[in-house]
Amino acid sequence: MKRYLLQIWIEHSNLKLDKLYTYLYHEQVAKGARVIIDFNHRLIMGFCGGCEETLLDDEQLQAKYGYKLKYIDEVVDKQTLLNDELYELAQKMAYETLSPTISCFQTMLPSKLKPSGKVVKVAKVRYVRIKEGHEQMKLTTKQSLVYQELAKLEPMLYSEYRSRFKTVAQALISKQLVEVFEVEKTYQQASHPVKPLHPLNKQQAQAYEKIIASNKEVCLLHGVTGSGKTEVYLSLAAYYAKLQKQVIILVPEISLTAMMIKRCQDCFGDDVAIYHSGLNDQEKYEQYQRVKNHEVKIVVGTRSAIFMPFDDIGLIVMDEEHDQSYKQDNVPCYHTKDVALWRIKHHHGKLLLASATPSFESYARALKNVYELVSMPERYNSSLPKIELVDMQQEKNYLLSERLKKQLQSTLADGKQAIILLNRRGYSYNLRCKQCHELLMCSHCDMTLSYHADIKAMMCHSCSRIYRIPKVCPHCHSGQGFEHLGYGTQKVEEILKQALPQAKILRMDRDTTRNKNAHANILEAFANKQADILLGTQMIAKGLDFANVTLVGIINADEGLKRSDYRSVETTFELLVQASGRSGRANEGLVIMQAFDTEHYALQNAIKHDYVNFFYHEMRFRQLAQYPPYSYLIAIYAYGLNDQRAQDTIDLLASQLLGEFKILGPTKLLKIKDEFRYRLIMKGKDRSLMIKQVNKVIANIKDRKGMANVKVDVDPMYL
Repeated sequence: MKRYLLQIWIEHSNLKLDKLYTYLYHEQVAKGARVIIDFNHRLIMGFCGGCEETLLDDEQLQAKYGYKLKYIDEVVDKQTLLNDELYELAQKMAYETLSPTISCFQTMLPSKLKPSGKVVKVAKVRYVRIKEGHEQMKLTTKQSLVYQELAKLEPMLYSEYRSRFKTVAQALISKQLVEVFEVEKTYQQASHPVKPLHPLNKQQAQAYEKIIASNKEVCLLHGVTGSGKTEVYLSLAAYYAKLQKQVIILVPEISLTAMMIKRCQDCFGDDVAIYHSGLNDQEKYEQYQRVKNHEVKIVVGTRSAIFMPFDDIGLIVMDEEHDQSYKQDNVPCYHTKDVALWRIKHHHGKLLLASATPSFESYARALKNVYELVSMPERYNSSLPKIELVDMQQEKNYLLSERLKKQLQSTLADGKQAIILLNRRGYSYNLRCKQCHELLMCSHCDMTLSYHADIKAMMCHSCSRIYRIPKVCPHCHSGQGFEHLGYGTQKVEEILKQALPQAKILRMDRDTTRNKNAHANILEAFANKQADILLGTQMIAKGLDFANVTLVGIINADEGLKRSDYRSVETTFELLVQASGRSGRANEGLVIMQAFDTEHYALQNAIKHDYVNFFYHEMRFRQLAQYPPYSYLIAIYAYGLNDQRAQDTIDLLASQLLGEFKILGPTKLLKIKDEFRYRLIMKGKDRSLMIKQVNKVIANIKDRKGMANVKVDVDPMYL
């Protein structure tokens, strides 16, 4: 009897267990298939990393490995879940992001196929069909008619069969003339009428031709807001689809997928798969299978769509490529841009990065001719919105200026719509004791609590725990009560309703978009003019295209400048430019920015729509401090419930990381979810050398006892 040695990755995402374990089985198992194994006397999920026949007997195997090999308990998948390219990519990701290999496999696959936890059953659909060989059985007239009709219609949905034929249906099943069977539920194609592509204007056509003609793997499309970049994407997608190539179009936010999906389906009908976190597990599985079974050539989605199992990719588009949502915070801390570049190199395709405010790293590479720089400096309607700055130090109302209030009234009177941006959710930032002035804090995080008026309670925006407002101060035990500090979108909504009682307002933030399809429903209602004002956080600041919006108001435009992070000025500028671009897409537009530091160069360049001048201004500071793109950063975290253990772990890492790079820290960070956290930062010119050194050090210390958890973030988006 043949026997096979299986190399198995186990489901535990722990660097200590990040290695292959050897098991036995009596049949071949596909590389990249899930199996159930006994690991340390527990049945857990494993992922096959290799299979080869062995001629050695048990004694020889025990002598070779030093222990008696176990047999796997069950093979979950008969076929591989990942093609060779994606399997190799997972191993590259594990090395480049310094993550457990199994976590990379788990990131790539939809929930129903992840090698983790229990096997999640795929939804089945019940059908009926007639059984052969029972023609001689005596039937009533009704049974005979039903049997004959089913023979013409089979297979038929079981629910439809029972609904149409009532009691006769069950009788035929009981007589075994009709059998019930199940098949895997699949995506049901909808009818999407295809519309012709919009003809490209001169600027768009030039950009399209330059991208097609470029011999570089990466093109950076720098186009102002409203320049018509989406039409260029769609024309490129059509070009590659005609070549029988596959296309992935990525957007950073779920809120943007609905619009991009509609545009793509208008052009390509049902030849479009959709993949983002707003889908449930079954929907993700069905979309994944459509791609794997070569039923579609185009995928539209957010970050995770980059792992779709295409085998001949011609084009990957990253819309709003600067957006920090393309970087995953959890292990593995990958950046979508890196994964896209790996895949494009493998498929010899093209990566198109596009933005009105490109990341500094991308724009610097384009200026050095590493990327092909393609510019679209003119708006489609040739009219960028006018931007006004309001100095809030001169205003009586700290939240809504008279200028913005009057312009809102005028805009609504003209039958137009407005967008109001405040990048902070909730009602107020904090609650402070009136007696001792101490802030109310989360008991599990070193974070202040934010008050939410809709639930009349406080919430920690770090761990999402909800707290009742105490009757007495937990610090001084005073019963005088608490005062509100700061404001969020809920407070702004209340103020707008008071100032504009006739206005219909939609609020879009994390609190109002928790339910399925909430993003799409809010945007559809606003597009259908069921509301006058769309109020929200940064999720409404980019990618949205509403022809009737002629006013954008930005509250606390300089709020982001208060952060100490080295990217804070860049991200503030991006947010302001992107939000401003929502105004005047079809008509003349106006933007009113409310700020306290109106002379800051980020705001001054934003009101001029001058990305290039801002880039060179900010890059001088980056060069002085040697921050990216002049150097590379790697952030290493040690964390856990034991403070001393976390501190000892980070100190050990700092002592062993030696090379041509600087070490900043270690630094103690705020406690989050009861875990103590420490961080050190590596800064250097040679990214590959730094990654190699961290891999070496972690390999040396990961088996030591008493180590805290370790997380590595290569190229962190914020510090």
